[in-house]
Amino acid sequence: RADAGSGDVGCVSLRITDEDGKLPINALMPQGTPPASGSGNAQADPKWVQIFQAFFASFKVDPEVVEALIDWIDADDTPRGASGAERAYYEQLPVPYKPPDNRMRTPEELRLVKGLDNPEELAKLFPGTPPEAVADLDLGSNSYVTVFGAEQPQQARVNLNTATPEVLTALIAGMQPDNSAAQALAEEIVARRQEKQFNTRGEAVQGTNLGQALDLVADVKSTYFRVESVGVVGVVRKK
Repeated sequence: RADAGSGDVGCVSLRITDEDGKLPINALMPQGTPPASGSGNAQADPKWVQIFQAFFASFKVDPEVVEALIDWIDADDTPRGASGAERAYYEQLPVPYKPPDNRMRTPEELRLVKGLDNPEELAKLFPGTPPEAVADLDLGSNSYVTVFGAEQPQQARVNLNTATPEVLTALIAGMQPDNSAAQALAEEIVARRQEKQFNTRGEAVQGTNLGQALDLVADVKSTYFRVESVGVVGVVRKK
């Protein structure tokens, strides 16, 4: 708090979020991947596809929205199945636009992707938020998905020290699809890191049946952080 000079009292709040504790959307499609034989589509990364499908299913969002996400960032113009969407779909909308067919650069692009362009679906990523409030939300403030951390998709990792239980559950369920105890294992990891932060991936899975399942998608360090600062003086608020 500080006196702004005009008699009003000002205050500033600061919030720092670890973006590497979220699921990296751009990891779904390794850049420069050639189309699969006999198909106009480049091959998406199967492990991240399974992880994102598990994640959306847990939030009661149709997991097939992953196809539309991949189409949004892949370089081709061939829809992936009935749930995919390329330029022909977006250009026939009441307010037409074109997909970038490139890496997602800002989380606000989620509003435009088929399957997430419905406020009721997008609101599910912000538990407790009514659909009518989604239009005013900063989508980057969600706790689960990010556009950062996958500049080299094959090296994309989620920080086990900071990921939410929901993200951890999706990682485990995606890498071990037959693991019915994914949620319980995620909760176990959260409980153990509250006692001591993990220095290695091995420490995170010690005492579980995960083995090396998370080695390809998880880490215990971070590179990207989101900083949100809000200043208020009188009736003036700046973010």
